[in-house]
Amino acid sequence: MEGTKILLHVFFFKTLSRSMMKLLLQIISVQSCFAINGSTVHKPFHRCCIKRSDVSMPLRLTSYFSLPSGAFKECHAVLPPQIFFDNCVFDLCATGGDHGSLCQALQAYADQCAQAGVIVTWRNNTFCPFPCEPGSHYESCAPPCPATCSNANPPAGCNQQCAEGCVCDDGFVLSGDKCVPTDQCGCLDNNGHYHPIGESWFESQDCSQRCICVNPGNVNCGAWVCEDDETCGVEDGILGCHGSGPTVPPTTPPKPPGDCVITGDPHYITFDKTTHHFMGECTYTAAIPCNQSSTLLPHFNVETTNEFRGGSTAVSYVKEVHVDVYGHRFTLAKGRRVLVDGLRVTPPFFMSGVYIQLSGSYVVLETDFNLVVRFDGNHHVEIVVPGEYAGQLCGICGNFNGDGSDDNLKPDGSAAASSSELGNSWRVFNSSDDDCQDDTGEIPPCDENDKNLYESDTFCGIITDPEGAFKECHAVLPPQVFFDNCVFDLCATGGDHGSLCQALQAYADQCAQAGVIVTWRNNTFCPFPCEPGSHYESCAPPCPATCSNASLPGGCNQQCAEGCVCDDGFVLSGDKCVPTEQCGCLDNNGHYHPVS
Repeated sequence: MEGTKILLHVFFFKTLSRSMMKLLLQIISVQSCFAINGSTVHKPFHRCCIKRSDVSMPLRLTSYFSLPSGAFKECHAVLPPQIFFDNCVFDLCATGGDHGSLCQALQAYADQCAQAGVIVTWRNNTFCPFPCEPGSHYESCAPPCPATCSNANPPAGCNQQCAEGCVCDDGFVLSGDKCVPTDQCGCLDNNGHYHPIGESWFESQDCSQRCICVNPGNVNCGAWVCEDDETCGVEDGILGCHGSGPTVPPTTPPKPPGDCVITGDPHYITFDKTTHHFMGECTYTAAIPCNQSSTLLPHFNVETTNEFRGGSTAVSYVKEVHVDVYGHRFTLAKGRRVLVDGLRVTPPFFMSGVYIQLSGSYVVLETDFNLVVRFDGNHHVEIVVPGEYAGQLCGICGNFNGDGSDDNLKPDGSAAASSSELGNSWRVFNSSDDDCQDDTGEIPPCDENDKNLYESDTFCGIITDPEGAFKECHAVLPPQVFFDNCVFDLCATGGDHGSLCQALQAYADQCAQAGVIVTWRNNTFCPFPCEPGSHYESCAPPCPATCSNASLPGGCNQQCAEGCVCDDGFVLSGDKCVPTEQCGCLDNNGHYHPVS
């Protein structure tokens, strides 16, 4: 028992290392009971302790609260820690040593210390970390009355004590509960109430006029009628069209999001799962709301620019993805470069309700209304749109109405006779690619013997092999369309091995997005090279720590994806892993720049 006592002293003195944490949890989980200051813990206490016959065992638990040299020592004279210590032990006993309960107990004492004027720094990146979203960072003594979009200067006469929390980075300000660049604040309604970009509200008490904050200071209002099963009124403090009650299920379930995949040379798999083989070299509209004025949903436009490679004009590949939203153009370029309004930026990057980050081998753009665009910087693009846009989209990716048979509509609404005609009709004319070449509609011929080879289990048959690497994904995502695209690509490129790897990657990526991780690469077959300071993982963290956000971002809702992961002691600086002490700088707008 004396040895256990020594270990506990070391445990707390070392600020709760992982191994010592496990020791404490083991002690608590076997329902040990403790004596404090030589006396038995007072009732009421949890049954895990009072059931023991050795309640008064001679073990004195010197705690993180009361250790004279611990993080809380400056607070002891101001706020005696005993009651917080008792509560902590009670909670851990009750929860079987739950780590979150320990963090909550420590936070409770730290908060009361702060209210008493003593600031305690007790968290770190590995022990009870406090995650903050992009554009903000943790402080143990955050300003109690921070500047906001509706009040850029901190309020005068604020007499609150500081408290721990997330603080906006320089150049950012609070918009609701999120930090945004100062030039990306939202709108004020007629009553002077603030609304972030993308938020909607009713301006009239009868719900006949609904408004949305489109971009900074720009409000778009339009007529609105509640559904038949809805009533205009105030519910939970919000004026709007509400159902008859929580016990009545909605007449229609929420619409699931739609995704369009552009991959290979390239193949367009529409929102409604129709496939188009289209080899144009120009810039084309992939997805855009058909009529901006007819909806209060945020407007966006996704375009792709293609290129020929390797001196061949038989097939083309995506080299750039352009996303127009909130008055800015975001370009995801070849090699995972990112441009905003034509200027190069380094991810992670946040502005105007748009967040751009690296995720595995992809650069990912996500808006605050859940539009997601992913590009691997080589050939594979995925566009995910919220279900609210169903039936309202135009472009090569289709209208997202649940019917793939009409995914051939041109801008004038007429039906295209071929994929070539469809793609060419959505060309975007601009001076930068006046000399580009549209799709000619010619499909490269394929020798029958070659086709049989490409369909075998040593080539594209890897995708459909019932005992192969992808077998676990077959029931979740039928492989046939990816197999067909693979054979098409190998026929078009004369069996190019890189095209095979891209086709397999396309299926593996969509399997991962569906929740099935496939390990199919190795050091000799389609290897995935990583730079020094990093290594390959088939399921890389989707929101990795970066120099500008050393803690893993909170609220990350992306699926993992294959890619290079920084080794221990390294962190992402742009698209490279560097030692943590070699991170770069933030400019006045809060944007990150690597060391040059």
